[in-house]
Amino acid sequence: MTQTQWLLDLKGKVWLANPETTGEVESLGALRGPAIVISDYHGAPFGVESLPAHHHNLAPLLDKRLRDEGDIDGLARVIIHARERQGDLARVCYTAVPLVVSMRYRRWVGQYDDHLLFVSLLEALLILARRLELDNGVLAFVSDDSVDVLVLQDGLALHASRQRLYGSDSGDQARIAAFIAAQQSLFADRERKMDCLLLERSAGEGQSLIEALASSGLDNVKAVVPAARLFEHLRVKHSDLDGTSRALYLANRALPWVAAGMLALCLSSVVGGLYWKHEAHTLQASLSDVPAQSVHATHAEMQGALRSVENLALSQRERADFVHLAERVRSTPDPASLIRHLRQAIPAGIELTEAGIVSDEAGVLIIVAGRSASVAAPFAAEERFVKALNGLGYEVVRREITSGLGNSLFRLALTWSET
Repeated sequence: MTQTQWLLDLKGKVWLANPETTGEVESLGALRGPAIVISDYHGAPFGVESLPAHHHNLAPLLDKRLRDEGDIDGLARVIIHARERQGDLARVCYTAVPLVVSMRYRRWVGQYDDHLLFVSLLEALLILARRLELDNGVLAFVSDDSVDVLVLQDGLALHASRQRLYGSDSGDQARIAAFIAAQQSLFADRERKMDCLLLERSAGEGQSLIEALASSGLDNVKAVVPAARLFEHLRVKHSDLDGTSRALYLANRALPWVAAGMLALCLSSVVGGLYWKHEAHTLQASLSDVPAQSVHATHAEMQGALRSVENLALSQRERADFVHLAERVRSTPDPASLIRHLRQAIPAGIELTEAGIVSDEAGVLIIVAGRSASVAAPFAAEERFVKALNGLGYEVVRREITSGLGNSLFRLALTWSET
């Protein structure tokens, strides 16, 4: 079986991270064979924010805040990696992927012809910190021209950011070291000193930062580990895939075992066929004195039994193609049903302005946009609308809410399955 490749997709560049094989790869498009890819989605912004805890769906609220503050431009898909409620606030660890970038990655994942597990960089950093028991400390990932800094206290993410290196001089390294020192002094308590764990994309890449930290008076670098450690504890549940895609990934991984079972079944069918064929010939010989009509009837029954046995060895490809087509059709509502469902689900106070179905090889997406009559409660009417759609078999994968003149505008991206 082909060995699974470990790849880092950072800032548009791709590196092999297997312990025995390293080096830069031309592009993700040139990738072949089973792979696990840790990606920053072309440098998508990530971090830690505090939001009102009474909202059940924090992604659209965080999306609006990031756009208002200028951290992102246009639509984005907000991935929530971890959340922790603290009184009336919820501390959220996130990655905000521009929608154009997200759709491009999802299309590529959908077209990939082998086993592929896709994990966000910040998700992988959080998993590694927990596995290395870095409950209180700083995890710094040095890669090329940047240092990704993750600060944890009592196992919770308090800060996450990307610090750029604009040159190879010691001044840039000293600036990053001063930033890490500031984070340690800000979050460390008096009884426990926060450790610093350094992660390197390639061997020796973090040496300049270690020297800068030592010059800044910080000699508590606990360990220097290779980037390959990021991949050791990744599972399907950590991947950036929806429920259907995860099920398909597990099904694809199980295909070799299913194929082995089918081969065994085919072999047993062949052996059984040969046995029954032998029995049929023996029976046919023993019936040589039986009247011709009885012999012909018995022979026809034996031939039918043989054909039934031989059918057990047929290929399963046609059945698999039919199942794939049926799944595609099942997840695509016809326009008349969509309009009927929208009319059924729309509550008072909401006016729909757009409805459409987008279907390609990557999947089926339903776009619905509208406005509510008031800005006093920008989430209430839209939340009732979403709950009604959920009852009709629709699942929201993207929500956006903005305020207009005298009303509240919203836009939903949905998937559908038969209930």
